[in-house]
Amino acid sequence: MKTYNEFRCQTVGDVQAATEKLDVAEIGKITYNDTLPITTHKGVYNTTQKKFCNVVSSSYHLVQHKEYFDSVAEALQRLNIPFNMTITQQGHKAFADVEFLNKTIEFKTLNEKFTTGFRATNSYNKLVGLNIAPRFTRLVCTNGMILSTFGDNFSVRHNQVIVTELEKFVEVKIGQIISADDKLQQWVSVCMQDSTEWQTVVKIIEKLFTSFKYRQEILKRLDITLVKKKDEKTKKKTKEYIFDDVTRKFTRWEIYNSITNYLSNGEHIAPLMYEYGQKRAETVLLTPINKLVTIEVPNV
Repeated sequence: MKTYNEFRCQTVGDVQAATEKLDVAEIGKITYNDTLPITTHKGVYNTTQKKFCNVVSSSYHLVQHKEYFDSVAEALQRLNIPFNMTITQQGHKAFADVEFLNKTIEFKTLNEKFTTGFRATNSYNKLVGLNIAPRFTRLVCTNGMILSTFGDNFSVRHNQVIVTELEKFVEVKIGQIISADDKLQQWVSVCMQDSTEWQTVVKIIEKLFTSFKYRQEILKRLDITLVKKKDEKTKKKTKEYIFDDVTRKFTRWEIYNSITNYLSNGEHIAPLMYEYGQKRAETVLLTPINKLVTIEVPNV
């Protein structure tokens, strides 16, 4: 069941109307044992949900979801960039997925076309500061691709002075994304040259995703079948992977795309799970196969 808000916008006015419906937070006092005030730290409270979010230092600057996303839309307008923006909110985090309507990248050597954009993220619980990550859409299959590892200083913590210059921060980051297409082409080229057997693909997906459903759906896009089995005598449950073309090898680019295709075109995935999956997909994009099978992936 859908447990989050989603708003689709094309103009600054659309964005401003949508962000009026997002949660609001405030900074307040915290006390020990309900009596002793703590002066070195404060608390962030989601007043819309009437929930405590996190403890912050006295230098912390709270940025509202509305304030941030309105600044994003206004920066796009100043830069004369037509856009589609989808704003979603889940828990204490909010996301704005932006697609540039006038910018398509064509990599002739790769025979690939992409639209360009970015994901802007903000949170009230300190899980992320002000963040802007490039977002590409592979047109042949409408796979959304979010790349957090893309240059330096794309994330700003709320206690930094730059939050007082929010519009400038957003405008600079958009400019960096627009001029950074070569890095994507480089990563895709390397991925297309790195391949492995299907058994290794299974091990990689097992390491990246604990959910049986996720594994099943991602592998299905590579024509690998994952099924559950149950021994009638012992009642013990096991799983089995089935693949017919045992001589075929898969490139890292194919593995990456099987993940992003499921996230973008499979069942409707909640924003936090989409972000979780994209981070694991990015691990595939940036890590050689011989290291992927041994990499330690932190839990989220």
